Amino acid sequence: MKKTVKIISAAVLIILCLGLVACGTLPGSPEEAVKKMKNKGYEAEYDGSGVTAIRIDGDGQPADMIFAMMTESESQAKQVYPYLKQMYETQMSSMEQVGFKVKTGYEGKWVYFGTQAAIEAFKR
Repeated sequence: MKKTVKIISAAVLIILCLGLVACGTLPGSPEEAVKKMKNKGYEAEYDGSGVTAIRIDGDGQPADMIFAMMTESESQAKQVYPYLKQMYETQMSSMEQVGFKVKTGYEGKWVYFGTQAAIEAFKR
C-alpha cells in the first residue's frame, strides 16, 4: 500500500512538472520579450513604454500582433488592465471588422492587447 502511494505521488509530481514546462513562461523584462518574439518570427521592438510585435504574412500583410506593457507588480497590472482595455476598444472593433480576433488581458506583471496567436506566442 505504501509503495502504491509513493508511485502515485511520484506520477502526479511528474505530471505537474511537465504541465509547468508546457505552459512556458512570461518574459522577465521588455528586452526578453523582444528577443522571444523575434525568435518566433515577429518584428518586435521596445519603445520605452511597451513591447510591440508584429508577424507579417507571405503577402507582406500583418498577420498577428501584440502590444505588451510590463508593470512594477502583479497588482499594478490588475489595476492598469481596465484602462488599457478601454484605450484599445476602438482599435479592437476596427481590427475585428477586418477579420482579426483580438483581446486584452493581463498575467503576472504584463498587460497586453493583441491577436490570440501573438498572445500565445508571447506567453509560451
